Amino acid sequence: MSDWLTVEEASKKTRRSTHTIYSWIYESKRGRTDRRLDCIQVPYQGHGRGAEIWLVGEASLKAVDSLAPRERHSASQGGRHDGKDCSAKVFADRKKWIQDWVAEGKTLGRVKAVFDTSLHSEIEDLYWQAVAEAEGAAML
Repeated sequence: MSDWLTVEEASKKTRRSTHTIYSWIYESKRGRTDRRLDCIQVPYQGHGRGAEIWLVGEASLKAVDSLAPRERHSASQGGRHDGKDCSAKVFADRKKWIQDWVAEGKTLGRVKAVFDTSLHSEIEDLYWQAVAEAEGAAML
């Protein structure tokens, strides 16, 4: 059996962002990739009652990391020189993730547990916007 790592430990081990690790978890759980990451959700006492965190299998993490390109976009390709996402792209990604989770019926607490506490007020706003949009679409 493989060792299990938290997302933060996996991020440090691979020298990838926690956002990348969560993306791999998200894609693996939905079967949208052939690079499957072994991952489980376990109860976590640090964020209060009912909170859960993701753990990833170390062996599958190494396999996914070795197959996933480390893309850097040059300015001539329309990207930035440092290869980092701009804040608008990060925000749009967060919003899309939250919309997907609302559509899946995830609670606000579950959604907030994925993000750092410094983002919780933004996450709450995005969550309620997504709920309102989903309710509006359901009425059509």
